[in-house]
Amino acid sequence: MDNKDLLNEVSDFDQDIKKRQQLIEEAKKIPADASWSEAKSVVESLQKKWKRIGQMESAYEDGLKEEFESIIDSFYAKRKDELASVVKVKEDLIAQAQKLAQEADLNKVTKANISVRITNDFMKAVKNNERYICKFEVDTTKQVIKKEVNARELFLKLCKNNWDYAEPG
Repeated sequence: MDNKDLLNEVSDFDQDIKKRQQLIEEAKKIPADASWSEAKSVVESLQKKWKRIGQMESAYEDGLKEEFESIIDSFYAKRKDELASVVKVKEDLIAQAQKLAQEADLNKVTKANISVRITNDFMKAVKNNERYICKFEVDTTKQVIKKEVNARELFLKLCKNNWDYAEPG
């Protein structure tokens, strides 16, 4: 290998180091409180860029790799925590649905086809076990009827009654 080839290789190595350092800085800019869904596309893009950079054997590059992976791993840990949280919510919903099923009064509304429109805001309130304001506007009078409810309890009642009465909607 002549001097020119060696200089080119060193220059390429320096450029790769700079690219890796830039990726680390980009990873550090992802807000620490970002959820996995907010950070996912950025994390995956950074990982793809990292893999495209040539790998040279050096302790310095190994250190950069460890730093990068440490930052990225923190977001995968958040993903794992978020998934565990979702599992917990589902388990709680199932337990509450089973409890409601045992308490059901099967002598109320029968032979009725009831359709319900559910919004994303309502489902967020269900997930977070929050209060939600249900609204209905009477077409003829434009009167708005509102009622604040526990979204999760209402959702579970809807699910249970759909199941009990083989309601398709």
